[in-house]
Amino acid sequence: MSFTLKTKPSVEPVTAEYVKLHTRLDGNAEDDLIALYIQAAREHVETFTRCPVITQTWVYKADCFKKVIELKPNLQAVSHIKYIDGSGVQQTLDASLYDVNIANVVGLVYPVYNQSWPSVLSHHDVVEIEFIAGFGDDGDDVPAAIKQAICMMVAHWYENRQSVSDSNMNDVPQGVDMLLWNHKVMTL
Repeated sequence: MSFTLKTKPSVEPVTAEYVKLHTRLDGNAEDDLIALYIQAAREHVETFTRCPVITQTWVYKADCFKKVIELKPNLQAVSHIKYIDGSGVQQTLDASLYDVNIANVVGLVYPVYNQSWPSVLSHHDVVEIEFIAGFGDDGDDVPAAIKQAICMMVAHWYENRQSVSDSNMNDVPQGVDMLLWNHKVMTL
């Protein structure tokens, strides 16, 4: 089983202007650097919480159908389910044959009542599910705690540009983990 990011988010959860308010920075000279820090902070949040933050497209691949398939948290929709049948031909499963549960913490996909998954070729990566996940399309959809954690990380990295220095050996503020802990998904 694997997850591959197909389409990155088109925006970040916070803008450079938002972060500059938090860090009390003026001017635009380092906006590119701040944008890089924002992206890195979002990626850290997604790794720590195991949750896509801003809308993005993922591809799940597996060697077979599980009874219930767990996708990513913040599931918005399933675009398609494809599989390779016993004859080695790729098929697209009709959407009327499976249900998608977006209300669960982790998005779930399973056959509709009185149906079962189709037989697949005995090989690797024969099941493919393309899906969309994230809190929403822009920063307004992202919880405040996550945006605050991103701002704190960016401010820390802006002030501490090296991983270690002789004079200042600060870790990323512990408050970041505290802000993110409630959004961390423990099972996947």
